[in-house]
Amino acid sequence: MSRTILEQMACTCGCGFGAQHEHVDTSLLSLLTWLEAELGRRLAINSGCRCTEQNARVGGSPNSAHQRGRAADVGVENDRERAMLVEAAVKWGCRRIEHGAFYVHVDVDHTLPQPWHGFNFRSLETRARLR
Repeated sequence: MSRTILEQMACTCGCGFGAQHEHVDTSLLSLLTWLEAELGRRLAINSGCRCTEQNARVGGSPNSAHQRGRAADVGVENDRERAMLVEAAVKWGCRRIEHGAFYVHVDVDHTLPQPWHGFNFRSLETRARLR
């Protein structure tokens, strides 16, 4: 059985940060819930909330939105999934997006630079069409 978004948002070190609604930004929960509905599938959150210690362990930015419950790295298996997730996040209005080989980072932290996209939309769209 798939875990809920909130269950997946808990810090992976086991400290408990992110395991309750008050730890996770409501806009982020809204975005993730909307993405599930828009894509028609459950999301796999690779990294949600992070305590300071866990953020340092994984090499996160000292000012990471993950530490404030405002970011999630959503797992993807291929370029097509990545492109679909990015397109949906942009459609929702997410202005802070980055991607790696197996994840798309989305965050709703309005205290950080806006917009912030750690990729080139055109190359991502082209790769997705080739699959």
